[in-house]
Amino acid sequence: MIIALGVMVVTSLLVAATFVALQGDTHLTQSDLSAKRAYYAAEAGLNAYLYQLNQNPDSWQTCSTDLQSKTPVPGSSTGAEYSYQPIYNSGYSASNCSSDPISALVDSSTGTLRMEFIGYAGAQPQITRGIVASFRKDTPLDYLWYTVYEALDPGIAPAYKDCGQFYRTGKRPGQCNIWWVTGDVMNGPMYTQDQYLISGSPVFGRNINDRIESTAPGSICSGGSCGSAVIKGLAVPGAATIAPPSDNSQLYVNAGSYGAVVSGTTTVQLSGTQATVTSCPTATTCSGPTVIDLTSKPIIYVSNTTGCTPYSYTPFGATYPANGSGQYYGCAGDVYVSGNYTTPVTIGAANNIIIAGNLTTTTDSLGNLTGPATLGLVANQFVRVMHGVDSSRGPDEGVCNGAA
Repeated sequence: MIIALGVMVVTSLLVAATFVALQGDTHLTQSDLSAKRAYYAAEAGLNAYLYQLNQNPDSWQTCSTDLQSKTPVPGSSTGAEYSYQPIYNSGYSASNCSSDPISALVDSSTGTLRMEFIGYAGAQPQITRGIVASFRKDTPLDYLWYTVYEALDPGIAPAYKDCGQFYRTGKRPGQCNIWWVTGDVMNGPMYTQDQYLISGSPVFGRNINDRIESTAPGSICSGGSCGSAVIKGLAVPGAATIAPPSDNSQLYVNAGSYGAVVSGTTTVQLSGTQATVTSCPTATTCSGPTVIDLTSKPIIYVSNTTGCTPYSYTPFGATYPANGSGQYYGCAGDVYVSGNYTTPVTIGAANNIIIAGNLTTTTDSLGNLTGPATLGLVANQFVRVMHGVDSSRGPDEGVCNGAA
């Protein structure tokens, strides 16, 4: 789970709830009316908090809205009440939560907000029952692969202008389609609002815990058949719609509070728990290199410079302007990233993110991840791999002994 982004997605989905008795008899029997009423009062508190989150998904960051003293259950004729409070992370409490609500409230291992809801009923003695619940919202960041359309981007050239429609409409031109072929391996969950187009034997998922989702009814694969695809995960047709955010502006805000913000075209070289950052808004104006400790500042955001009009990217004839020192430059919020990381980090860009070299973390001999580190690359435009070829040759014949 990407910690920096997990904090943006806590809202309306109740993922898990553990029911615990806080005091008294834990056995709820038919005759134990007060215990049952207390439990339902706690549930009423949970629903009240959930409603609050649905109205304002960011309300939890205020901290004070996560605290509720004893409140009568609406419509109750028996005097039942509820209260709730967050389960703070170590070193935090109500007194210092507002100084850093993310660190105070979000479980870094799961990206969830944990709350405790208490219900009260009866008298002499008063009975209490509690619910401990974890909240988070499904988000594109939960998936190794996420698409709206399984198609090429309609903005890259006029020939692809009709690509922005679902395969199942039967109206999308064939040149738009993305094909999944033998050798394609996705070691994680997948999601599309479209359907997967299969040719050969791609591998989807690692095990049954990886959901391979499509919002299309009936089948996750185009034409209703997945052919020879090896689906190790759980195929889920008719999945709920998970919309992408309109932009990554919230990441810019979070980086300002909990990370680093730079402007202009920037090179980020990752090395373990550090990032070396150099920004060059022009060919002759650079700042850095600056070394950032990613354990304390896990978010890096690169904005456009003031007054900049970013270029429109096309994969045809892409260029990578660099100065005499080899530093990439430009007014646009582009990021060139490479290196190795061993701690969670999120990099956001107002324009494009270009993978300029190897981008790795710790793995075993088979390439399976062995550490907790995850990398989030979140661009307003494209996340792409540098292809530094700027000339062409004739159709020479050759032999390719292998490819990766």
